[in-house]
Parts: sequence; structure tokens; C-alpha cells
Amino acid sequence: MAENEGLRAMKIQKAMIRNCRAQEELPKAAIQFDAAFDRRSSKSATGMVGWNQNGDLLVLKTVVHNKVSSSFAAEAYACLESIKLGISLRMPSIKIMGTPKQSSKNVKRIH
Repeated sequence: MAENEGLRAMKIQKAMIRNCRAQEELPKAAIQFDAAFDRRSSKSATGMVGWNQNGDLLVLKTVVHNKVSSSFAAEAYACLESIKLGISLRMPSIKIMGTPKQSSKNVKRIH
């Protein structure tokens, strides 16, 4: 009987640990980014907005890149800058989201 109680307690502990880990993995912040590309000047601009999990604004950032070859490269720069911004925030986990509309335009141009 005592062994059964001990096994139940161990199962409950394991379930609690699993639940705690699942909660820890939730993103603590989100960064949304978008990119604009000017073919004539070969420049791109990246805009980024960072929010915490409560929806509070954490950061705004804009970066201009020169000598950009395509809209696909502009989007890649935007993603890279978002990752660098996320690292600088020193959060345990961050969700990075681009603009789906922009990405689908790039895919259509490639095909």
C-alpha cells in the first residue's frame, strides 16, 4: 500500500514538472517586422516592433540597408535584424513574426 502511494506521488510530481516546463517555454516577448525595398536605389528599410506577453510595447527600431539586391534579400535582412534585436532584449524566449503578405509576394516573384 505504501509503495502505491509513493508511486502516485512520483507520478504527480512528474506531471507537475512537465506542466511547469511547458509554461516556461511560452514566448516572453514577440517581435514583428516588415521590410520595404527600393529597386532603383538598391536600399531597404526594416521596421521592427517588440511587445511583451502582456501586450506592452518594449521597443521600436528602424534600420536602413544599402546595396540590397532584391526584395528577398531585404526580407532576409529584416529577419536578421529582428533576431539581433531579440538577442539584445535578453529575454529567455522570443517569437519573431514577419509579414505573411510580404513573404507571399517574394515567393510569387521567384516562381
